[in-house]
Amino acid sequence: MTMKLLKLSGYLIYTVAVVLLLLWYKFPAEAFKSRIEKDLNIMTPTLQWAVEKIILFPPFNVQLHNISITGKKEHNTLVKVQSVNLRPDLMTWKKTGNVAGKYTCDILQGSLTGHLSVTKDHSALEYDGTVQDIQINNNELAFIQQEYQRTVHGTLSGTFSGTRMLNKNNHTLQGEFTFAQGTLSLQQPVLGMKQIDFDTIETKLTFKAGTVSISQGKVNAPLFAADFQGSMQTMVPCSLSHVDVKGSFQPRAEFASSLESPSLVALLKKEMQKGDLPFTVNGILKAPGIKFPSLPSQFNNQMGLIRKQLQQTPKGSPAK
Repeated sequence: MTMKLLKLSGYLIYTVAVVLLLLWYKFPAEAFKSRIEKDLNIMTPTLQWAVEKIILFPPFNVQLHNISITGKKEHNTLVKVQSVNLRPDLMTWKKTGNVAGKYTCDILQGSLTGHLSVTKDHSALEYDGTVQDIQINNNELAFIQQEYQRTVHGTLSGTFSGTRMLNKNNHTLQGEFTFAQGTLSLQQPVLGMKQIDFDTIETKLTFKAGTVSISQGKVNAPLFAADFQGSMQTMVPCSLSHVDVKGSFQPRAEFASSLESPSLVALLKKEMQKGDLPFTVNGILKAPGIKFPSLPSQFNNQMGLIRKQLQQTPKGSPAK
């Protein structure tokens, strides 16, 4: 009896090994590549994905290499992903009975790691992830300067989760992100600042039905602090997405001494006696424009001149 069990086990191991070897040798890379590109394009209506190469590593690890992400109706590559590794999450699969996997993504000198699972009724894909030390800068993301005429650098980290319906165009996402130790240039001076140097920009956001909703936004900078919330309606191309944000600006003691205009210093001190300085950001993502409702109209009109010039572009179409 023992010998029979050993023989049976040996045949089973041999059969599994042969199946795995054939799967590895005849892995349908092109079919898998086409399917995953299609799924990613559906999940992100404003983006276009292209995978250069897919490799299967025994037993079940799938690696995607050199993934290019481009905005739809745009020519410049937004970002290149070095590699993505997909593998089964056997413990979760066994525990829940749902098809489950893990992923690791090497991107912009940082990483994305997380989990994927299909719901029991096979109607949706659920996922979560952690963003670690992704480097955002013009060297890695040339389109920032080309498309938005800005320079930016900093380190992005955060967590997110979401659900994508498999048979419907329905995708929801929520996350909390921190952009740290960076700078953001401005298309024109705002309150005497040509760029914003910040310690952290924190946001809590959700995505649903083509709209990104931002809540609990906070800026912590050497010269000021700010709170903000609002939304962005995504469009194709992405640069024509519409931004609508409201917030409050709280200058620190060092802010006044950094200004070169005595009249602006006097104006701000007078307004700050009433409390925090409210502001709005409204317009297309490419050049949204900022206004301070409590400041004189001449001040806001002057800051709006460049915005009007940059907004003379064709209208986009809503992202679905």
